[in-house]
Parts: sequence; structure tokens; C-alpha cells
Amino acid sequence: MNTNVMDEDEDTGAEAAPLGGDHRCSRCPRGSFCLPLGLSPAESERLDRIMRISRPMQSKQYLFHAGEPLKAIYAVRSGAFKSTAIDCDGYEQVIGFHLQTEMFGLDGIFSGIHQCSAIALTYSAVCVIPYKPLLELAHDVTALMERLLKLMGKDVATSMAAIGDYMAEERLAAFLLGIAMRVHPRGQLSTRVVLPMSRADIANHLRLAGETLSRALARFQEQGLIALEHRVMRILDMQGLQYMARRVPAVNL
Repeated sequence: MNTNVMDEDEDTGAEAAPLGGDHRCSRCPRGSFCLPLGLSPAESERLDRIMRISRPMQSKQYLFHAGEPLKAIYAVRSGAFKSTAIDCDGYEQVIGFHLQTEMFGLDGIFSGIHQCSAIALTYSAVCVIPYKPLLELAHDVTALMERLLKLMGKDVATSMAAIGDYMAEERLAAFLLGIAMRVHPRGQLSTRVVLPMSRADIANHLRLAGETLSRALARFQEQGLIALEHRVMRILDMQGLQYMARRVPAVNL
């Protein structure tokens, strides 16, 4: 069964509507933490003209599939997404998670073809930025081009940190700290986090067996580092968790 977002839009790969009123990027309360970061009001308004908003998506619904042509890049307006790819043995690998205001879909820029699939983790919506108009705008707006380059560089750094030779507890501590930082709009550490992803997805992303992840989470709770109830995590000992993750580069796994 095809689970793509509604009916495909010819230009963007997702059914979307033009921005208007309070939905404009320049008026979004989180816009200053998203792609418009560093843009002037006039430049943000130019971005408004090409931006679209997708229809709401249900959990497990695909925004795009690996192998599809790049038509747009996306910013999480609400909810959360994961990116997945199929490895050489035919198994699905969770490449990354995308939280509110974060950009994704950049995997298709090099070849023009998406290397990953994007799947909603919860009831979600995205801001859709058609790629060709965005590229034309970035040629005129230096700050926008710099922002795109930084986002691509961050993706590379995050991937390198995720595959590093670290112990399970180090990987997990770095991941939890990264999520705690990313859910706060100003990049500060939040002590209470609702995890939108399942434990199975976390284990897959960190390249850990499910049992290994469960044991590490249990140890963190026994040591008083965190409290975890269902998907609600409270960080009880921030310094202790930071010490556990000290060897892992701080690139928000």
C-alpha cells in the first residue's frame, strides 16, 4: 500500500498549500531557529513566496521514498520524522531523527535522488521548500547559502559521530543529551523530554541490540541519571550524563 503524503504535488513531492497569514515563515514564532536563521525580514519574505505547508501526516506515513527525485527540502513544522535507508544486507537502518524546526531531505542534493526515505513518527506536518526556487534564491542571498552549507556539514558530522567506536552507554548518553538540546528552541538543555521515537528505532540508529539498549537505560535509571516512564524522560543528573558522553563529539546525535 502506498503511504506517501496524500496525492503527490508535481513540484514538491508532497501535497501542499501556499503560505498565508500567520503561517508565513517570516511570522512563525520558531522561524528564527529554522532555515530563515540569519535572514533579514525582507529576505525571509522572499522565502515566504516559495514556501508551502504540507497537509497533516499520520504516524508511519512516508513523506518521500529513497530513489525518488529531489523536488524539495523540508522543515519539521510539527511532530517528528525519521530518515531510513536499506543497507547492503537488505535491512532498514535509521539514519537520523528530525524534530521541530529541523531541516531534512538534504540527502538528495548531491545526486538529485533521495538516498533515504522520510517517515513521520507522530502526527506531523512540514514546511515544503521547492528545491529549484530555493537554489535560485540562495544565489542572491548569501546568508541563505551559508545556512544550507552549514546544514549539510552538520549532517556529515552527525553521521561520523554515530558510527564512531564508542561504548553503548556513551552512545546512548550522547543521544539523550542531543535530543534534550534539540527539543529546546534556543538549543538549551531541557530536563524533561517526550521521545517521539520508539526504543527499537533508537537501538537501530545507535547500532545497538535491543537488549543492549534496554540494559543501558536500566543502568542509567539505577545510577540516578534519568527517569523514564513510557516515552517521557527526565534528566536527573545532567553532569553525570554529560560525563558519560564526554568522548562523543557534541553534534546532537
